[in-house]
Amino acid sequence: MKERKVYFIHWNNRRLFLNDRYGKTDLMNHLEEENIRGYYGSAPGTEEMAGFQTELQVKADMAVNRWINDSRFIIHFLMATGIFLVSFYFLSYVIQDPLPLVDEIVISLVLGFLGWHRLNNQNIQSEKANRKKLELKQLISRIPFEQSEFLNQVELYLEKISDMKEGEVRTMLQEGSVPLFFTTSGSELMDFHQCLASSLGKSRRAFPFFSGKTKKKENSPAESGELLILSRQLSDYYKNQG
Repeated sequence: MKERKVYFIHWNNRRLFLNDRYGKTDLMNHLEEENIRGYYGSAPGTEEMAGFQTELQVKADMAVNRWINDSRFIIHFLMATGIFLVSFYFLSYVIQDPLPLVDEIVISLVLGFLGWHRLNNQNIQSEKANRKKLELKQLISRIPFEQSEFLNQVELYLEKISDMKEGEVRTMLQEGSVPLFFTTSGSELMDFHQCLASSLGKSRRAFPFFSGKTKKKENSPAESGELLILSRQLSDYYKNQG
C-alpha cells in the first residue's frame, strides 16, 4: 500500500495541514498499517499539531462507524425488515380501526427506520467500536513527522507569490514560468501536487482566506490565494510534461 503523506506548510501568518482525502475506511486501514507520514518545512507548534490530531480523530471515528455498521448491514437490514412486517401485520389485523392501508404502510416504514437507526447507534457505541477508536487515536498520536527541504522551498515560494503584484502573477501564469524546485524535486513534487489537489478539491470555500479583501479584488490572481496559484502552476507544468 502506497504511503500516504501529510504536509504542514507555514508561510507568512498562514499555517495549514494538507492531506489526501480518504475513502470509507481508507484512513482506518492506513493508520492500522502505520502507513501515514508527516512532513514540514517549518515545524508545527503544539496547538497546530493538536488541531491536526483532533481533526484526524474525527475522521477516524467516522471511518470506524462506517466499518462497524457495514459489517452488520445484512443483520440490521433483516431486523429492520422484521420490524416493518410485524408492525404492518399488527396495525392491519390485530388493531381493528378505520385506518387506510397507506397509513399503516407509512407507520410501519417509520418504525422500521427507527429500528434501523437504533441498531446502528448501538453498534457505533459498542465496546468493539470504542476499542477500535481508542486504538486509532493512539496511532494518530504516533504519526511520525520529519523536516523536509522540499517544503522549505515551497514555503519560500509561497511567500514570494504573496509579495507579487496582480500583473506579475498574471504574466507568470501566462508565460508558464515555474520555480527551479519544480524541475529538481521529482517524486516529491508529484506527491505534493496530488495531495494539494485533493485538499483543495473543486471549491475555493475550503480555504476562505483565498478571497480578496474587497469584492473588487476577489477574482484577481494575486488575491485568489497563493496555494491556488501554486496548484495551477503544478497542473500546467504536468500537462506540458505530457
